[in-house]
Amino acid sequence: MIRSKEELIGKIEEARKVLNKSIEEDAVYEEICTKSRIVDFWIEQYIAAGY
Repeated sequence: MIRSKEELIGKIEEARKVLNKSIEEDAVYEEICTKSRIVDFWIEQYIAAGY
């Protein structure tokens, strides 16, 4: 399913906020890596959609 450009940007921004919060709160390494992969996933979706 292709998502709109705005929706993908929103997902990326939301995931980055969650990741940044984890970093600021000194979360365990595995948690930070997992949240980083989620950001990467949404960026990949954005690129794959051709935006």
